[in-house]
Amino acid sequence: MPNLEYATGQDQFPELLAQALSIAIGMTRRHLRARALVALAPHLTLDLQGETLAVVHGLSNETDRANLLAELAPNLPPDMLVASLAVAHTMREQAARVHALTALARHIPENARNQTLLDALAAASNLPQPYARVMALIALVNILPPHLQAQAYTNALETSRLIQNENARARALSIMGPYLPDTLLGRALEAANQLSDFQQRMNALIGIIPYLDETTRRDTLLQLLDSIVQIKVDYKRARALVSIAPLLMPELLQTALDMALNIDDPFDQVSAAIPLIHNMPPDKRPAIVAQIWDVIKQIENGYDHASALAAIAPFLPGTASNDIAQSAGMVTGSIMDEYDQASAISILAPLLTGSTPSSAGASLPQGHVIIKEAFESALSVPQQALRAQLLGECVTMWHDMGEHTLRPEKSMDVWREIVVRLTSLPLADVLLCLGVLLPMIRTLAGEEPLKDIVRILGVR
Repeated sequence: MPNLEYATGQDQFPELLAQALSIAIGMTRRHLRARALVALAPHLTLDLQGETLAVVHGLSNETDRANLLAELAPNLPPDMLVASLAVAHTMREQAARVHALTALARHIPENARNQTLLDALAAASNLPQPYARVMALIALVNILPPHLQAQAYTNALETSRLIQNENARARALSIMGPYLPDTLLGRALEAANQLSDFQQRMNALIGIIPYLDETTRRDTLLQLLDSIVQIKVDYKRARALVSIAPLLMPELLQTALDMALNIDDPFDQVSAAIPLIHNMPPDKRPAIVAQIWDVIKQIENGYDHASALAAIAPFLPGTASNDIAQSAGMVTGSIMDEYDQASAISILAPLLTGSTPSSAGASLPQGHVIIKEAFESALSVPQQALRAQLLGECVTMWHDMGEHTLRPEKSMDVWREIVVRLTSLPLADVLLCLGVLLPMIRTLAGEEPLKDIVRILGVR
């Protein structure tokens, strides 16, 4: 509804709200009607909020009921929240009951909160599935009183050991990391180190390492680096270095960087090295950036090359703007697949728009060519949703570039090419594209000529 208000103006908003409410009430599928009414709830009167709550309570699927009750709870007055407790307690599905009680406990009046928290903690602690139990306890812990938090933390940590699947156990340990008190971090670290699969062990440790004391943190990171250097596959070794890069202490950065620069594949080498540069002393960056810049030139895949250029750009000196713009232009021009080309142009747009024309006497500025190619590539993508997404990125690029590079007549040339492409698309696709292109249309032609443009395109 806030989007409708922005698009249509405040004076038309009540009418649209009434229309949306009428549509929602008329929906024959109960769960869809409930979902639509919950979305409208912040804009409804108390009576209508009560009716919305009744529709939610009437859902047969208890998971849907709990999820929608959680969305609705922040908008309900205290008496409706208290009334909802009885419905939550009658839910037979334990996970749904825990979710509903936890959601209500966040908003329930003070006089009913303590008992609601106790009920939610008891229900969460008795969930039969270990992973679901851990997630429910962690979701609940930040609203528990201090004397119950320790119980919830200990229960969650001990329950994580019961999770058979190492992927799920690692995820649970990682999620717990930011919440655990210092007294339990050692036990969490022990549980993580017991994971046999290195990838899962690292995933778990990433969530725990930032909260360890300095000595334990350094020792744990050194153990991880020793394990990473033994990984034989380039992209896996690069991915592991990227994962721990934000956690590394200054004295470990050079060790990690040496490991990255010893990766054979150019793209994997660059991918691993660039995140490490962020935390390096400024005086050491230029030499490393220059080395990586040379490696980037060896990347053969056009999309990978574009990604590497976009990643290294923030570290290049201002004097290199023309060099990187030229490289970006060459890369986008060399990609044959239109999908990859459109994606590469989207990634490289900030580099292209920030460049200056290479020749002052050129009759067609580089920006005009890039924008035109970007829109043509985006409109050639067959997938409707992806095409709309890429068009949105092109509109942003056109807007950013237009203020600095494009003359009005060149923008109109771009628009005419877009019109030609749109006329070849199905009606549903045209409508979706027009919605994305609306900011551009308004800037070029204003509000009044919109009907003319729609009529020209043959949209009814």
